[in-house]
Amino acid sequence: MNKEEKEKKKSAAREAQRVFFRKKKVEAIEAYGGACACGESRIACLTVIAKESVYYKKRTDAAKLYIELARRGYPNGYEIMCRNCRALKGGEQV
Repeated sequence: MNKEEKEKKKSAAREAQRVFFRKKKVEAIEAYGGACACGESRIACLTVIAKESVYYKKRTDAAKLYIELARRGYPNGYEIMCRNCRALKGGEQV
């Protein structure tokens, strides 16, 4: 296998992984209501976070979080937030 073929294979694997994680994000957002409390519903602007502030401050890999939530059946204690609301909740100045 030459260098070009290896790069094509790597690129295809990265794309498959990106599609898989995007699907998991969409599933998680739909499971928690599909929109932020402010009404924002564009997937690119939304994320799922823990409601408890103790957990909110802990950084976690979003892709791993979406997979874990699916594995656990989308438990209570999480909410959807858009970037603006999340910044306001976190005390950041916008």
